[in-house]
Order: sequence, then C-alpha cells, then structure tokens
Amino acid sequence: MAGIITIDSSDLLRVANNIERSAKEVHRLLEWRLSMAARERVNLLKEEAPSQTRTDPRHPIKVRDSFSYIKGSGTRTIVTSTPYKVSIISTGTRPHYIHPLFRKALWWPGLAHPVRWVGPPYTKIHPGTAPNDFIERAFRRYDTMGGDVRHAQVIADMTVIGIATRGPSMQVPMDFGG
Repeated sequence: MAGIITIDSSDLLRVANNIERSAKEVHRLLEWRLSMAARERVNLLKEEAPSQTRTDPRHPIKVRDSFSYIKGSGTRTIVTSTPYKVSIISTGTRPHYIHPLFRKALWWPGLAHPVRWVGPPYTKIHPGTAPNDFIERAFRRYDTMGGDVRHAQVIADMTVIGIATRGPSMQVPMDFGG
C-alpha cells in the first residue's frame, strides 16, 4: 500500500526562519558559556596566584590583578599584563647574585651599609625561589569543580610554555569544542 505524502511549501519559509532563529540562540548560549568558563578560570587564577606583600614601584601591578580574558568569536583568550612575573613565579629561580640596576649600591633596612651586590663577600648569595605552579593548581581546581577536563591540562601546558615567548601579554586559547 503506497501512501501519498503532501508537502505544503507555504510552511517552509516559517520552518527556515525558526531554524535560523534557533541557530542564533544556540550560538548566543555557547558564547555565554565560553565567557562564563573563561571568567571562572580567571577568578581561580586570581585566587591561586601568590599574594604580593610589597610592590615594586617600577612594576606596580600585582600578579593577582593582572589576569583577564579577551572575547573573540567562539574563543576566549586568558591574558596577563605581567608575563615576566608569572614566568618567574611559575618556574622559580636558581641561586643568583643581585646587582643594582640604577645605582652603584644596594641597601635595605637592617643592612649595616650599602653593598655593591647581593652575594659574597658582602652577603650570602640569593638562594633562589622555588617554583610555584599556581596556574596548574587553578586549572586542576576548575577540573574538580566539574570544568572541561579535556582542555584544562592542554591550556595549563600552553600557559607555562607561552609565558615568556608571547610578548607583552600571555595569550592562551580556550577552545571548548568537542
């Protein structure tokens, strides 16, 4: 038994308009979700970043205050305005001498007299700093909160690699596509 299928072409325009309207709504919701995920990650970075007790007058921006994100079409880029500080904190430093940049000597309260550098014979050599991988901790916290597990580690790896090589701001693509 063969059935007859009737298509009313007058309704196709309304169906096409509904599909287009639905596609725009889905795109708007995806953009909103990307912004929410980026904002959550930026907030976690700000929470995990080490607190800075003193501020260098030449570089007054604190690491915690340096993170934000840039909105692109279908992407969000986490940036920092202090990539040099983030790099030093993330990777740490080896023991080293400290030399004055603008004067002939160094001095701070508690030091008997100004010194030409930090290190022998004037003082002990600076012991260096241990790495503080606050970026990875922030993304792991995002994962445990139910975040997008697939991309968090990739982004953390790209962040650590990209800090020193990306010029004035660290840019990390955030792609939540499947």
